[in-house]
Amino acid sequence: MVNIFEYIYIGMITLTCYHAVPSQTDSTPLLTASGLQLTEQHSREMSVIALPPRFMNEHRLKFGDTLIIASRRPDFKSTIGRRLHKVVLQDVMNKRYDGQDYGDLLVNDTVYFKLNYVELWLKNEY
Repeated sequence: MVNIFEYIYIGMITLTCYHAVPSQTDSTPLLTASGLQLTEQHSREMSVIALPPRFMNEHRLKFGDTLIIASRRPDFKSTIGRRLHKVVLQDVMNKRYDGQDYGDLLVNDTVYFKLNYVELWLKNEY
């Protein structure tokens, strides 16, 4: 269970999804920007999120940071499966998303979604 009091509010993002395929990544879809080699085990045990480079810099986020994505919207719970979802920052979005508050969640199946007004929280390591 997630204790939201261990996290610091970062802001609101629009959350979309991506799949580990060359048409949605680069020529190495199973290798994240952080150097993590994705396996089926990773996809079951760890949810990976990608954020735009400028957004990462502005909020001093780094690869390996644990984040929470959360929303009170009913479509979020039905899409993600719960109101709070723990993710690990392991990838970076294309620079064309710089200046936008977007997040991309790596998913396995054939789902596609775009969810507005998703809260992003950073695990407080202090």
